[in-house]
Amino acid sequence: LQLHGYPWSTYSVGFLHLFFYTVGAICSYLSLVFLLPPIPHHPAVLACCGILGWSTYCLWMIGHECYHFTMATSQFLNTFIGFLSMDCLVNSQETWKVTHTLHHRHTLASDPQQDRQRLFGSCILIETANIVYTILTYWASDVEFFLQNPSFSKAAALVIRFSLYSFLPANIFLSFVFFLAMWSNYAALLTHAIPVFPKEEQASTSTTTTAGAAPTKHELVVLHQLRTSIDIFPQSPLCLFLFGGLNCHCVHHLLPSLPRSLHSSGTRNIAKLYPEEYRHVEN
Repeated sequence: LQLHGYPWSTYSVGFLHLFFYTVGAICSYLSLVFLLPPIPHHPAVLACCGILGWSTYCLWMIGHECYHFTMATSQFLNTFIGFLSMDCLVNSQETWKVTHTLHHRHTLASDPQQDRQRLFGSCILIETANIVYTILTYWASDVEFFLQNPSFSKAAALVIRFSLYSFLPANIFLSFVFFLAMWSNYAALLTHAIPVFPKEEQASTSTTTTAGAAPTKHELVVLHQLRTSIDIFPQSPLCLFLFGGLNCHCVHHLLPSLPRSLHSSGTRNIAKLYPEEYRHVEN
């Protein structure tokens, strides 16, 4: 991962999205804490929990881009925004590095190391339970990393995160976690849907490249990413905003240093290079 010399205008879409995610998170959080009754089935409470879960998920994805160094041209800005949008809200950078490196290198793997950012079962209930468990394991890892190598920034992130959540009534907090898990879960369901599993993949490694030759080791890695990820409405600015950039997940796995504003052009190039392998939903 490294910084790339894109002009500042390239990152304007990400900062515009960041503004709306932040406004949504702050307004819904303050409404839940100070204005609305602690009744989970109250329509306004449900709406605010849904908005808070969605905006927190989207800010989490902003942090994800920051630690891929695709949010800004400055490493300091990437680290600072990533700290606020990921470490202070969901999980630490250390936990992200371990789990996300595994996810990119061994997408959907279950053995010997398990990719927790994957599908686990055959129904929404199983998937939601697993994503909630995944978030809890991330929190446990955050505490473990802090105890192993304590620092002020790690302590501050943990205090800010759990202080924010402690102000929410317990039943409202559970509703928020459910919505956060559902947004994360639906994103995973869509962007990693219908993968080509290892046995099928091995059986089809005879696929030739555009040049007609057998695929190299590098090309097999590319094929694995193409066969385990899907782009959902990659040309839609609305979908890009609603899914926090995760809708273009195939292009992200192939080009992890590409800012979200360039995802749509990246998908067009991938479609030209791998017309038979690139999978996407357009309508």
